[in-house]
Amino acid sequence: MVPQKFHFLLLSLLPIYSLAQSEAELNNKGVALINEENYEAALPYFDELIDQSPDNPLYYANRAVILFNLKHYVKALADYDFLIKALPEESENYFQTGNVYDQMDSL
Repeated sequence: MVPQKFHFLLLSLLPIYSLAQSEAELNNKGVALINEENYEAALPYFDELIDQSPDNPLYYANRAVILFNLKHYVKALADYDFLIKALPEESENYFQTGNVYDQMDSL
């Protein structure tokens, strides 16, 4: 027999799962475009995802990568700032912020 808590958890996640499917599809398409280094085409996917889920750090991380590669450094910094506030224990965000500043200094 499955504990009662488990049933409640499954039922409470059903609406989130159905909503997240469209987000997952957008994310997968955007990530595929990033992997193809087609950053211009990938950007609208993550803009849309952030509009839909403005608190999801994954979308900001992907968009920051895109913005960095498009040399939109100020906008990339804004996304990394969000990530540092959302996930202060994640050292990669500090490192990438440094990379952005390094690129800005070389201009």
